[in-house]
Amino acid sequence: MMPVMDGMEALKEIKKIRPKIKVIMITAFATVEGAVDAMKSGASDYLPKPYVPQELLATISRVI
Repeated sequence: MMPVMDGMEALKEIKKIRPKIKVIMITAFATVEGAVDAMKSGASDYLPKPYVPQELLATISRVI
């Protein structure tokens, strides 16, 4: 858990400041609803923990 705000709040604040920035959400609390909300809020992709390092590298390559 993040101490000041949750990941969705952080995503929304980041996108307010830098709308074109690419954000990959990584969460230990993965749900279909969470993934949909993250993508609607501007996330470029969404990965659940634990993730395989190669999966993260592939996601980063796809996003950039």
